[in-house]
Amino acid sequence: MKEVINILCTPDDNYVPYCGIMLTSLFENNKEENIVVYILCEKLSDKNIADLESLAIAYNKEIRFIYLTKELFNNCPIREGDHVSIAAYYRIIAPNLLPKEIKKILYFDCDIIINNNITELFNTDISGYAMGAVIDEAYFNKATYERLTYPTTFPSINSGVILFNLDYWRKNSTADKCLSYISHNRDKVIFHDQDTINAVLYKEIKRLPLTYNFQTGFMFTTYNYEAKVKEEIAKHVYTPTVIHYTGCGKPWHLHSHHPYVKRFLYYREISLWKNTPIIDNENFKSKLRYVITNIIWLLGIKKRPKSYIIEKQD
Repeated sequence: MKEVINILCTPDDNYVPYCGIMLTSLFENNKEENIVVYILCEKLSDKNIADLESLAIAYNKEIRFIYLTKELFNNCPIREGDHVSIAAYYRIIAPNLLPKEIKKILYFDCDIIINNNITELFNTDISGYAMGAVIDEAYFNKATYERLTYPTTFPSINSGVILFNLDYWRKNSTADKCLSYISHNRDKVIFHDQDTINAVLYKEIKRLPLTYNFQTGFMFTTYNYEAKVKEEIAKHVYTPTVIHYTGCGKPWHLHSHHPYVKRFLYYREISLWKNTPIIDNENFKSKLRYVITNIIWLLGIKKRPKSYIIEKQD
């Protein structure tokens, strides 16, 4: 029997459709793997629970629910205008709530598509580390290091994909250290769990290849990355293992220009959530500008600017 690949997700009711689409892509590209998904949540609707269970049954996978209360996160700040909910902090306490026999688990954000087999990622040796993670798309932003007061010699990571060493977290009371940091540094914690993990664990993280958390920023032509990062981007840009739609512009938004929007739409179409609506979050002025701009590009009056290093992919 194949080794169990443990997966962690922390959706709220609003994000279950996107979590389901992400899991559909995971299961489609890992049909032969023995996968158990743990959903860590406060409370989900009966329909959302039933839909997630139906998805797991359809692919012969297993899904388990672990419930918590928001009171555990009373000191964790969510500010007006944040595009995340309190669920962003749930992964920090996950090692304390997951079954003790689980030694390692792979966390995925909901705004992700799995584009390949993840066995090699899950089998990454992280002994001696708290976790494995990929550098953040804005790791070069010195303001982050100054705000959180840690050295730039440890590139900041993105918390959308985390390979947790659960034994390490339990042995070193890491979750408690993270919650304590938040409680004493609420003004510094702008990017929620990600800031916390970087500030507390920057020396204890194994940096993973970019392909395992290929963020939108890695494709921006305006980001002037150092040579070694550019080389790694070029190596993986057409076939990343994990596509992470970072930022406020999501592939479920109307008029998404993301090069990999079609990948999301494909898995949405074959999922139980194919009727999840594309969100129209634009006002009339924005829509008019979109139409006029595309007409100008189509007629050749002006050349379409190149925002990404690749065009939209099938």
